[in-house]
This record gives sequence, C-alpha cells and structure tokens, in this order.
Amino acid sequence: NDVFFRIRGFSLLKSDNELKLAYEALDKMENVLGIYSQLNLTPEEADFREDLEAFVDQYENVTLPKFIAYVEQDDYAGLRVLAKDGVTQAVNNFLAYTKNYETRSDQQLSDMVDQSLEQANEFTMLAFLLSTALVLLFTLMIWRILKIVIDPIVQLEQATNSLAAGEAVLLGKLHKQDEIGRLYEAFLNMAHSIQDKEEELMMQNEELLAQQDELQDQQFKLERSLSEIENMMKALDQSSAVAILTQKGIFTYAN
Repeated sequence: NDVFFRIRGFSLLKSDNELKLAYEALDKMENVLGIYSQLNLTPEEADFREDLEAFVDQYENVTLPKFIAYVEQDDYAGLRVLAKDGVTQAVNNFLAYTKNYETRSDQQLSDMVDQSLEQANEFTMLAFLLSTALVLLFTLMIWRILKIVIDPIVQLEQATNSLAAGEAVLLGKLHKQDEIGRLYEAFLNMAHSIQDKEEELMMQNEELLAQQDELQDQQFKLERSLSEIENMMKALDQSSAVAILTQKGIFTYAN
C-alpha cells in the first residue's frame, strides 16, 4: 500500500522525495518477501509468494520506469493506456488477496487462541482433579497411619482402666513388630499374668475361708462337748458321790 501511495503522490506532485520514498517502500517489500520465503508455507502461500515476487519484479523494472517517464512527460494518455494494460487490476487483485489473507489469518489466530484457552481450561480442570485426588490420597494415608498408631494406644488405655477397676482385660493379638507392637505385647502379657495371680489368690483365699469355716465348726463342737461335760459334772455333784479309780484301784477323784 505504501508503494502505490507514494507513486500516486509522485504522479500528482512530481516530487522526487515521493519517488525516493516509493523505492524505499519497494526495498522494504523485497526484504519482507525474502523473510516470507524462509517460512514454512502452504502450497497456496508459496504460489502467492512466487506471483508477488514476479509482480514486484515486473512492476519495479518495467511498469514503474514507464510510469515515471509518462509522469515526467505529462503523458496522461500513456498513463491511462498503462493502467488499462492490467497493472491497476493486478494491484487491486493483490490488495484484495492480501486483505482476504489478513482476514483468514486473524480468524486462524482467533481459532488458535480459542483452542489454546480451551486446552488451558482442560489442563486447569485436570490439574484440579489431580490435586484433589492427591489431597484425598494423602489424607487417607495420614488417617491410616494415625489409625495404626493411635488405635493400639487407645486399646491399651481402655485395658489399663479395666485392669485398675478389676475387670477382665480383653485384648486381641496385635501383629506388629515395631515399638508399639512390642509395648502392646508386653502389656498384654503383664495383664494376663496379673489376672492369673489374682485368680490364684482368690482360689487360695477361698480355701482359707473354707478351712476357717471348718475350724469354727470344730471349735463350736468342742465348746458344746465341754459344756455338756460341765453340765454332767454339776449334775453328778448334786446327786451322789462320784469316785474315779485308776486301773490299779487308786482313787484319783472323789466328791
């Protein structure tokens, strides 16, 4: 666009500065085409580049010198003939293609942005779900570890209270070989030993109570026999004389 704008300015003003700026714009366009040719182009874009390079070469080396000569000679009829040769139409076609290409590029860029945003949203959702799963897994692991560590301690506390209250200690086996497992096993053995000793003492106490009852019964019988003997002695004293002889006939007692 800048090239054709400067050329039109030259045709109206016959300004050498406008012509100089037009050639600078052509140089810039050639540099842009050189950079454009190094890109990874589609077949359509490659064909457009080749056509554009051919047009620029034709315009710079053939059409533009004729245009400059007609302007310097004020040959407007020649300018009209030059325009009818298809130069203006070719320029308009290239400009239309450029505008269409720009529109398509903007649409493709917009589609790429939308696709990138969609992928970013999907990635964010996936990252959120993964983070949530990791947090739940970590929480489950912590809960499992705490359960493994705390449950035996709680059971030991309950067993200690039961043991202090004289109740039976009901503890199952804990299949662990760490410090808590050994402590649990030692307490279980101690509780069973104490319960066994307590049962043994209770049995001995029951035996002692039975022997005490038997002694009291025998004492009662003995006291009753003595009381009967004493009553018999009193009765004998009141009724008649009583003498007790030995086997040799010697008196040992007489009332």
